[in-house]
Amino acid sequence: MRKADPQDLNGIAQVHVDSWRTAYRGLIDEDYLQSITYESKRELWAKADLSQVIIAEDEEGRIVGFSGYGRERTGKYGFDSEIYAIYILEEVQRKGIGSALLLNTADDMLKKGWNSALVWVLRDNPSRAFYESYFPELAGEEQCQIGTGEFTEYAYGWKDLERLKAMLLQGNR
Repeated sequence: MRKADPQDLNGIAQVHVDSWRTAYRGLIDEDYLQSITYESKRELWAKADLSQVIIAEDEEGRIVGFSGYGRERTGKYGFDSEIYAIYILEEVQRKGIGSALLLNTADDMLKKGWNSALVWVLRDNPSRAFYESYFPELAGEEQCQIGTGEFTEYAYGWKDLERLKAMLLQGNR
């Protein structure tokens, strides 16, 4: 795990697009998933603060996952930070990369003086159980539009990032 730099933008964009196309297959309409481009995600991440993006690489140095985080965007739920994204290529999921990204993200947030974190997860996202396994509180629920579909999104939060970090370090779920 390491912080991202501008040379990583193509790899981050590829993971973002490819993970959406596999994770949301059958959930979000296929036309929308196919309309997401590597270039549009590259442009999105080029505007991000890359010091708040952590990447995971395989043995060959290929980016296989990443997390992005920062200040909580809504101000409505009482959390000071937010995990904007954790995306991992399907072929390397369930190998501890998500937990390692979450641990590194929580650690970085704590170093910035943030003590709590929020993450938004689609209700029907198969990876929702990953977040739930670390015992967040359900902080809110909203409807969102993606493509032609309307979806319920849950806001999960940890009021104590030190506790989340301890769970991740111990491998406790």
